[in-house]
Amino acid sequence: MSQNNNSSDLLSFLKDLELLSISLVELKSKKKDTFALPAKITNSVENKFKNAKKIEKEIEINHFMVNSTFTLEAHEEGKKEAGLKIQITYLLEYKAKKEMTPDLFEEFKESYLMLNVYPYFRFLIQEITSRMGLPPLVLNVIQVKVAQE
Repeated sequence: MSQNNNSSDLLSFLKDLELLSISLVELKSKKKDTFALPAKITNSVENKFKNAKKIEKEIEINHFMVNSTFTLEAHEEGKKEAGLKIQITYLLEYKAKKEMTPDLFEEFKESYLMLNVYPYFRFLIQEITSRMGLPPLVLNVIQVKVAQE
């Protein structure tokens, strides 16, 4: 499928998309006693989706869930092992008129999904680092791929 068709399919899909909930499902954090900022910060995300048909008012509705797991690591200069590691998993539930497909999800996760979930990740990182006795770590905004009509 071409990039243009994907973008067109995504835009069509998004017209009737509804975000029903975002839930924090797992949080792991570890800070070494000697860790201090500044440090080199890296983060990554892994997104997985699952379709789930539901019946609402006798009409079959396409629901899908996304597990979005973010991992942040901070390495002090010259150290191989991370002095700070935070892993956060969110569960997002969506409702749509059309079914989410693997091809569609590839484009969706790089754009609109990140716009939905990344602000929650940024906020929690700032909150957690503050409670760890570190200066609140403010992550930059995320750059996403946005489909053109």
